[in-house]
Amino acid sequence: MNCTIYIWGNPNDKYSQVPNDYVRGIFEKLAAKRCDDCPNMMMIHRDNNSMYYIGMLQIDTQHYLGITILMSNVIIYDVDTMFKLMKWTFEELAKQNIILCYDRKGQIIIFRSHIDDLTRHNEELDTAIEIVERMFSDIDELCKPLPPLDYSRSNTEFTTIFATTTPANEEVIKSYTTIYVISDVKQGKVQRAFSIASTIYIDFKDCVNVSVRWVSSSKDTFASLSVFRKLMAMLLLITLITPFAILWDLLVILLFMVVVCIVWGLVAAVGAGVIWACFEVLK
Repeated sequence: MNCTIYIWGNPNDKYSQVPNDYVRGIFEKLAAKRCDDCPNMMMIHRDNNSMYYIGMLQIDTQHYLGITILMSNVIIYDVDTMFKLMKWTFEELAKQNIILCYDRKGQIIIFRSHIDDLTRHNEELDTAIEIVERMFSDIDELCKPLPPLDYSRSNTEFTTIFATTTPANEEVIKSYTTIYVISDVKQGKVQRAFSIASTIYIDFKDCVNVSVRWVSSSKDTFASLSVFRKLMAMLLLITLITPFAILWDLLVILLFMVVVCIVWGLVAAVGAGVIWACFEVLK
């Protein structure tokens, strides 16, 4: 497996990572957007020809541990397998009491009490990296050539998908720079809200980008804005006038029906008078 493995987190409210290099800012930025109510999640982040596969274990609302596999020029579309491997890796670390451990009830994974700064426990971190390498030793079979960046579109920042039901296909990779993967075994309110919120954000951002491109493409920006304001004013005017126009049409139709009834009544009365007159003459 040709890759670089990072282990990072904030066991003592202070961020640390091994190895500590230039990618620190990427991990901190992604960690800031984590979902506190999703104990296990994965992130797929692309930076040019580098693909970051990041597993994150939420210890509690304040603390987390991340594992990153950094690969170059290859991509893995099988997010379900990667998600499960990340989850199993955290469980294996806890079983072997490496960085993590289970609580007294044996149910919740927590940091070991002596872990305060990941950079101070080189021997334990080396063992953890060996465990990660062993867990992901067969992922070469899942690797595919990384498709080139599509510069004809503006990549949107992030989206959320479910591990087993939404594949991270080539179209998704081209459309988003970061993909958040969460479990869909139990699609609770939090997962649905997280997905809906990200979708709304993406749609809003796309609308803004389209509007900006429309204004920028015009030769005269002020003229475009003037036209836009006129269109909005016309739309507002139509919105306000439409109910009154409908009421006016209904009133005209009602008056027309009244006039028709009156005319037909007069015609009927005249006809009845003529017929009565004829009978009187024939008598």
